[in-house]
Amino acid sequence: MRIIPKINSQFGLTPEQIDGLDTESKLFVMTAISNTGSKMAGKYITQNLIVSLLSKMGVRVAAKGASKFVPLIGSAVAGGISFTAMKYMGNSHIDDCYRIALAALEHRQLERAVEDDAVIEADAYTPTNGPTRPDS
Repeated sequence: MRIIPKINSQFGLTPEQIDGLDTESKLFVMTAISNTGSKMAGKYITQNLIVSLLSKMGVRVAAKGASKFVPLIGSAVAGGISFTAMKYMGNSHIDDCYRIALAALEHRQLERAVEDDAVIEADAYTPTNGPTRPDS
């Protein structure tokens, strides 16, 4: 519940940070989130969301419950399953956020390059070196 919002914040992908973007950037980031399939980037994190994602990852509550019947070792196995699932979820969320942030950065750089080229082309044209009229 605490680490996922921190990861989002570090990559600029909290709902508040995304809302602060201009419309075109916001649309691009939301499209990038959708394309990566991330379920946690740009969203408010709730306990229900975490439980839902963990259950989809194949973590079986029944396996944890059954392992608790073996004293001590069962508790260690249950803790190991929980730790492994959370570590996997956190690492895959970092990977998703990295891909989203990288795509947004590349998009911004491409926009700047296009804008710079347009400015250079406009500056290069002057009436004295422009096309001449046939009647002059």
